[in-house]
Amino acid sequence: MHPALHVRRPALGAVLALVLLAGAAGAAPGAKPESTAVPAVMLPERAHDFGRVPQGTVLRHGFTLRNEGGRTLRVIDLLSSCGCTTTPDWPRELAPGASGVISVALDTTQFAGPITKTITVVTDDPRQPRIGLELKADIWTPLSLSQPTLLFPALSSPDATMTRSITLRREVEGTLAVTKLQSSNPRFAAAAREISPGKEYELTVTLVPPLAEGTHTGRITLETGLAELPTLQVPVVAIVLPAVQVAPTEMAFSSPRLAAEEKRFAVILSHRGAKIEVSDVSTDAPGVTFATTAKPDGRQVTLVLTFPAGFALPPEGGFVLRGRTNHPAHPTFSIPIVYRAD
Repeated sequence: MHPALHVRRPALGAVLALVLLAGAAGAAPGAKPESTAVPAVMLPERAHDFGRVPQGTVLRHGFTLRNEGGRTLRVIDLLSSCGCTTTPDWPRELAPGASGVISVALDTTQFAGPITKTITVVTDDPRQPRIGLELKADIWTPLSLSQPTLLFPALSSPDATMTRSITLRREVEGTLAVTKLQSSNPRFAAAAREISPGKEYELTVTLVPPLAEGTHTGRITLETGLAELPTLQVPVVAIVLPAVQVAPTEMAFSSPRLAAEEKRFAVILSHRGAKIEVSDVSTDAPGVTFATTAKPDGRQVTLVLTFPAGFALPPEGGFVLRGRTNHPAHPTFSIPIVYRAD
């Protein structure tokens, strides 16, 4: 090679050093690394086992929450898998490096045996916006029930007479003696019968008509004679259907404007055996048409509504579907037609 054309190659280490220096020069002064420029949620504990606990205990626990990111962490919501689990207190925001506690309460009144409940923590951490927390417990009860709630089937008449029962069984040493029965609702009459001496009882609840339309609830309180559970409360629920039921109670659309034609249905039911007739059906919703069909027994009428493509709903208010029936107690009905963003 000619001496004038000889070029020396720089050492590899020098090249790497130049690249690193160039990168450092291009970074904004004081900028955080990308890994810390966002909130970062950290939950050291994601599951807690309470172990074996007596039924009826309200279990409480605190999950520690930390923000290991470089921006404020926002806790948007806590979602529970069961109404028995509540979150009375939790931090809404955590500055970088700060910690807080999510307080959780689990009511074991309605459970027996092993249970698992979950809570979902929703944050603005882009890497893990949802994190599940798990609560476990083995619910122990000295008195087992064949079902936790005495539930009557839906009743079509307010004058219906019906009896339902559950079995109470002793699970500990001692003598079961059911006494002093009290009902919190005069429409529920309670009685107890011994099945196996000192071991098992049948609890019976009878409806006392008339019952008004709607949901009736109550509790049967009794004494057991057991030291571990001297008093027991059994929930009771009965539902009396209306003479005429209209469903749905509201037609809600998730979009303010329909891209394509859509059909919706409204059902008018007679629960007392009488035939139901529907007339004077109308709606102020523009462009909406409807057809009516009836079952052969005359106890159900279905309205089929057709909403055209392009049908629009205002952000507030809406339209109404109206009609009349031949039932004297329910001569008219109306169903709002609305837009619900959620």
